[in-house]
Amino acid sequence: MVSVTEAEILDAAMNLAEDKGWDNVRLYQVAEQLGVSLQDVHGHATDLNAVADVWFQQALEHMIAVPDYASHDLPAWQRLYKTMKMWLDYVSRHKDITAQMIRAKLHPPHVHHWVPMIFDLSRLMHWWLDAASVPAVGRKRQLAEISLTGIFMSTLIYWQNDNSPSQQKTKAFLKRRLRRAERVLRLS
Repeated sequence: MVSVTEAEILDAAMNLAEDKGWDNVRLYQVAEQLGVSLQDVHGHATDLNAVADVWFQQALEHMIAVPDYASHDLPAWQRLYKTMKMWLDYVSRHKDITAQMIRAKLHPPHVHHWVPMIFDLSRLMHWWLDAASVPAVGRKRQLAEISLTGIFMSTLIYWQNDNSPSQQKTKAFLKRRLRRAERVLRLS
């Protein structure tokens, strides 16, 4: 078995997707591009959805690489904004492919992807709160998670169609929603 990493598999899949779209990428093609066997790829990726999960994990890791602004000197909405902006900036490097990955995960016959996606989304919301140093606990934390899930989902929908430079319209959209949520939830 040849040594190959998840990151190399992801890079090869992304290169293929740039040419032909995410839905047209096959794992045997990824193996061929890497010069490894399909078995080598299977050791790290059970299917293309697992490769997409690596991409979203990398985006999460980028988001939680907490910079100086996570201090409590800023209002919670600003910390949440700056943190999610990091996630959006990361996935925007391959915006069309990311949107295709999300649509593939939501494809109606792929119900086996839906339940894990719900748990992944919940974890992302909790990491978002933690990366932004939002101290909410108990019922307040639950309400924050629900509110941020709605904000995140509506932002993703907006983001998919935003062609403004550096997704400035999406970022303004996100700011407005986070300001409104902070007034309601009193997250600071």
